[in-house]
Amino acid sequence: MRRIMNRRQLLKRLTGIAFAPSIIPRINATPLSEKIEHLEDYPPALTGMRGNHDGSFQHMHRLRDGNAAVTGIKNISEHYDLVVVGAGISGFAAAYFHQQRAEGKARILILDNHDDFGGNARRNEFTHDGRSYICYAGSQSLNSSSMGPVVDELLSTLKIDFQQFHQAYDKNFYADLKLQRGVFFNSENFAEEKLVRGAPFDADDQYMIEAYEFDAEKFAKQTPLSRQGKKDLCKLLSTKKDYFEGKSLSEKKKILGHISYADYLRNHVQVSEEVIDYYEHKTLLRGLGASVFPARMAMSMGLPGFDGLKIETQIGHSEPYIYHFPDGNGSIPRLIANHFIPDLANSDKVEDVLTAKFNYAKLDRPDQFLRIRLNSTVVNVASQKDHVKVTYADKNEINIGVTADRVVLACPHVVIPHICPALPKSQKDAMREGVRVPVVYTHVLLRKWDSFVKAGVSSIYCPGNFFHEVSLDYPVSMGSYQFSADPQQPIVIHMEHVPYTKNTLLTAREQYRLGRHKLLQMSLENMEREVRMQLDNMLGKYGFRSERDILDITINRWAHGASYILNGIFDDKTEEENRRIIARKSFGRITIANADAGATTSLDTAVNEAYRAVSELWA
Repeated sequence: MRRIMNRRQLLKRLTGIAFAPSIIPRINATPLSEKIEHLEDYPPALTGMRGNHDGSFQHMHRLRDGNAAVTGIKNISEHYDLVVVGAGISGFAAAYFHQQRAEGKARILILDNHDDFGGNARRNEFTHDGRSYICYAGSQSLNSSSMGPVVDELLSTLKIDFQQFHQAYDKNFYADLKLQRGVFFNSENFAEEKLVRGAPFDADDQYMIEAYEFDAEKFAKQTPLSRQGKKDLCKLLSTKKDYFEGKSLSEKKKILGHISYADYLRNHVQVSEEVIDYYEHKTLLRGLGASVFPARMAMSMGLPGFDGLKIETQIGHSEPYIYHFPDGNGSIPRLIANHFIPDLANSDKVEDVLTAKFNYAKLDRPDQFLRIRLNSTVVNVASQKDHVKVTYADKNEINIGVTADRVVLACPHVVIPHICPALPKSQKDAMREGVRVPVVYTHVLLRKWDSFVKAGVSSIYCPGNFFHEVSLDYPVSMGSYQFSADPQQPIVIHMEHVPYTKNTLLTAREQYRLGRHKLLQMSLENMEREVRMQLDNMLGKYGFRSERDILDITINRWAHGASYILNGIFDDKTEEENRRIIARKSFGRITIANADAGATTSLDTAVNEAYRAVSELWA
């Protein structure tokens, strides 16, 4: 494995122990079912820059810029019943539903530009001292135990038993260690560098962290805010006032949908700017800062200031947020692949597929109904009278042509106008507006995690820092895979960054485009430096030393991450709906399936859009 070596200590640290409850060691992570001989043959185990890794997008960018001619095509004698462009959840679901329609006899080819399959639903793996540590590279968890008949039928076929999660997820683990939600205030943005535990719950994290009794006054007093800032923060967190008194529920909702959360706090709750700055990065979980994030969406996230409005919202989850595989939703495409190619894991049990080391050479064999061809960037899709011709560039940038009876485009909307230029202009224009959220999911394998225990935290909100969120791994054990439960042993931690500019003059789409540009300019070395520096700043006081405690780092760079969703500050609802309908229209023998087509980011959206796209092919 690639080890971080020769690292200088970046900041002076203090020593000391703040919180050390008694610890009962448990079983540690277990090895994969097979030994990894060559990391390049097993992409999940690669570290460094992953996600949209180098080499996966350069050819498409040249095509976008008019610098990659689709000429000199090497036609090979391959014809398929279906070609799917994009090996994410939508792509795999489309293959599944099409094979259902064909009664298991269709020959299907899935093409993807990355060296691994799963799209944003991929996995990361670390290996240390012969043990495996699995984590999610993007798509995190199943929303609930029931997501509609189409999704439920697929998950049932894959033998996913939701009751298994109730045993697999140790809901009391961090609570037993008395760990809480923390906030790290840095000295660049606040009066003092300080880690404060006992932070308030939000709807998005109340099921991801341990329960404890929140005390608004106690928390506010510990923060390094001014006297007025502490007073305002306490008021925001504890006061249940109707700031729109006299207005109807519909009027309240309309106002909240068209103003930012920052403006709501500033003009209606009337708190100081330092409190608003504290919440500026809180909404980055949705890709935008509070300055341009709709107040109504902030309310749906469970952020404070809305209790007195008496608006019923779908805050939080109706079920515990525990439907999480150790590799997140990365297990879904793996299970579908194994469903079609049974000798990938030599078992159809979920827990066996989870720990199996897939032989990637088996993904693309002539004798199987489903073939998955990676490192293949589709550069042209042309619908003919009786077939579709698909041209892709392989890893050597040789243009290769195959044909198919039908094609499903399960790649991001913004890619499709470049690879399918014959689409109507109105459809291509609509697709170009499907700008996705750029995001970085970083995973760090630590030698031990006792510093989190000493600090008394399991997750940390970090306003004003490069990474706005840092958290310990989910306590999930499944089959032979066991969660890293001993603080003296290795664990994977999650760190999240959204490239964001605090500029209220930029629309959401402009923010995402600028953020993607910024993200692609960042080097691996610079992002790794941010990892080490921020962890040292936060946890150095509790014994953490990056040069000693970091074993490895994986940076999942998603330049095209979560799908665009309606933003009431900038968007007209009717126009957005019309744009979505136009963008996903079928074109001859070509249909569209991805989360963009559903204008939201979730597993059920990706699957349902795949079902719609396949149904259109068979209509």
